[in-house]
Amino acid sequence: PDAASWGLRRGAILHVQKKHDEAAEAYRKVLRQWPASPLVPYALHELGCEQLNLKDAAGAEATFHTLLEKQVPPALASRARYARAMARQQLGKPAEAAADVEAALGAGLAAGERSDARFLLGLCRTELKQYDKAAEAFGALVRDDPKYAAAEKAVYHWAWALKRVGRELEASQAFARLAADYPNSPLAAE
Repeated sequence: PDAASWGLRRGAILHVQKKHDEAAEAYRKVLRQWPASPLVPYALHELGCEQLNLKDAAGAEATFHTLLEKQVPPALASRARYARAMARQQLGKPAEAAADVEAALGAGLAAGERSDARFLLGLCRTELKQYDKAAEAFGALVRDDPKYAAAEKAVYHWAWALKRVGRELEASQAFARLAADYPNSPLAAE
């Protein structure tokens, strides 16, 4: 492997060790020292992810934007759009975040990312007060991935979105599902 490849591996090792500042610097080094490397898109993606870990949503948004201006493999582009959506949602840009999530979902994300992306889309739609679209996003997530890691939160948000659009019977059923499936959840108490 070449030096840029070793730089990426170093960043990955530092990430696993939760040394996010050092991992980000390892990816910046790859970008500085090997700007013509075919690994640059991957270094940009990993840098953006580290910036998200470091709570630097503005930096992450800029990094992912730079990445998406390049010719990159479709799978990497969809992952970058989803990650930029996370940054944009944190920055209070739910419309832009929702557009990124929809583009990422349309381009095909891996199953785990797909569920996380639907959850984020539901949150963005809720922030935009588009409760019918939020209910659709959360409902699709709950139906398609019932073992989703944050299913309890998805059911909760789904129930509230249904309630806000006046679908009282469906909302009641969703709240009942929350109480039945997650009886120890603090969300079930509502």
